[in-house]
Amino acid sequence: MTEAYSCQQNPVAKPYQRLQTFGVDVRHIAQQYLDKPNLKSIEFQGRTGLIQISNPHIQRPPHCFENIRKGIRSL
Repeated sequence: MTEAYSCQQNPVAKPYQRLQTFGVDVRHIAQQYLDKPNLKSIEFQGRTGLIQISNPHIQRPPHCFENIRKGIRSL
């Protein structure tokens, strides 16, 4: 994800990046329910982390990173 944004000629602000990645995950969830209306659970690795949906609960443990001198490091 970070690599995709760092390659842009006109980089966007971090809050916008987070909003955009959240939107990608939401669209994926919506498409799953449109494709299979009776779907009871979903689990996938989204851009914002692992997403687990089991009606009526949604769990999304986030990806965590740490800023270091050479960029970022996954925790």
